[in-house]
Order: sequence, then C-alpha cells, then structure tokens
Amino acid sequence: MRILLLSILFFSFYANSEPNNLFSRRYITPKDEHVIKLFNEHSATKKINPYNFNILVWNVYKGLNKDFHKDFSHFSQDQDIVLLQEAHLDTNFNQIFTYSADFSFVFATAWIDNKYKTSVSSGVMTGSIQKPELYKWQRSYYLEPVIRTPKMALFSKYYLEEVDKVLMVGNIHAINFVSTKKFRHMIRESVKEISAHDGPIIFAGDFNTWSKRKTHFLKSEMKRLGFTEVVFEQDYRKRFLGNILDYVFVKDLKVHHSSAPASNGSDHNPMLVNLSVL
Repeated sequence: MRILLLSILFFSFYANSEPNNLFSRRYITPKDEHVIKLFNEHSATKKINPYNFNILVWNVYKGLNKDFHKDFSHFSQDQDIVLLQEAHLDTNFNQIFTYSADFSFVFATAWIDNKYKTSVSSGVMTGSIQKPELYKWQRSYYLEPVIRTPKMALFSKYYLEEVDKVLMVGNIHAINFVSTKKFRHMIRESVKEISAHDGPIIFAGDFNTWSKRKTHFLKSEMKRLGFTEVVFEQDYRKRFLGNILDYVFVKDLKVHHSSAPASNGSDHNPMLVNLSVL
C-alpha cells in the first residue's frame, strides 16, 4: 500500500510539473459536442420487460484479450441492457456492433488516443434492446495522473410502458489513481444526477474502489440514497489490495438472480443480474 501511495504521489507531481509531456499530446479530451457516439441506432425494436429483465456489467479492457469476443457473445445472450467500461472503438472492438445487431448502443467518449493513424475513442458504453428516451454524460472534473485523462459516467433513461415508470441506468468508470477527495467529487456529481430521478435506478460499473476509504464512502452514499447493493453468490469480481472494484447498486428494483463468473475475456470479470421493477 505504501508503494502504491508513493507511486500516486510521484505520478501526480510529474503530471502537474510537465503539462506538455508526451502523454498530454497523445491523449485528447474531446469537445462536448463530440462526446456521444451512437451505434445500431435503429436496431433496438424490442421493449424491456419490467417484470423480468437482465443486465450485463463489464469492464472489457478495450477488448484486447483474445477471448473477449467469444465471452462477450456468450455473456450478452438474453441480456436486455449491457453496461461496458473501457470500450475502445478500434477495428477489433467494433465487431460487437455486427453480432450484437439487436442492441442500440450509446457511447460516451472519455478520451481519444492519437497513437494510431486513425484516432481511437475510449469510454463507457450502454447498449439495450430498447432505444433510450434520453442520455446524459458526466466527465470527471479531476484527471488521472501522468496521462491526464478524465473518466466518464453515462446516464440513460428507458420508458417502461406496462408500469408507467422510467428506468434510469447509470454506467460509470470512476476516477482511479487519485486521492479519496477527488474520487468523492466524481461520485457526488453522479449522485446529484441519480438522486434527481423519480423511478427505478441501476447504478453500476467499475468504481475503482481499491481502498477501504473509497469503498466506505461509495457504500455510505448508496445506502443514504436508498440503494441496495447486489450480492453475488458466485463472486469472481476483480479485487485490488483486497478491495472489490466493480459493483451494481439498484433502487426500486428486485434482484432475482446474480452472478459474477470468471472470464478470460478481460482483466475484470462480468456481473450478470436478473431484475424486476417493484
């Protein structure tokens, strides 16, 4: 832990003292009007069943692992909503838009990598069998040290006709190698968004809660807002320094089944949850 903290302090000092370093030229934060990208926009022709729907939440590590496509194809079967973190819009990753043709995807760009001849966007992505009524993104105020990139949260809303309710889905990849203070800032901004919603809510993703302080703050905030933390009987969620990084929190929803199976498709393992509206 001491080594990790020293590394964070070094990275922060280096980033602040070298604002025009190589990384700052490689990674670009897009203008607001270029953050959102839509894929398979007109493919989502089904409706989410409020009494029985499935979600997949997964940090997919840019789709770099060789088993990513095989495992994503498997885990995304029979899902109604998928929440992906570290989506990376290169040629390899973009294959999912072909074999997931029933999903409409909203992608929120956190940053653009200019390493390649064609710039590649990275961020969070939410896909669903039903087209969202609206979507809104939040970029972290603070940046990761050295590479100077922000993190991203994406909020989508789906009108559930049979129960006359609107489902909000919050998909977050939280700020990582920063102080607890900076982590709290991003979570509090997301809390402002979800606390204003009247209806069932899913708030899930890679929260990067690698310290007990960050974990305690996140869980306290969710409890304060009336959220339930999804518990996984089969729990292979990724841990760092003994702390779980990935979570699913729900409000005004009932959890019927949940699992976090092992996978070789990413450096994180997926979370699968079956839900219904209360």
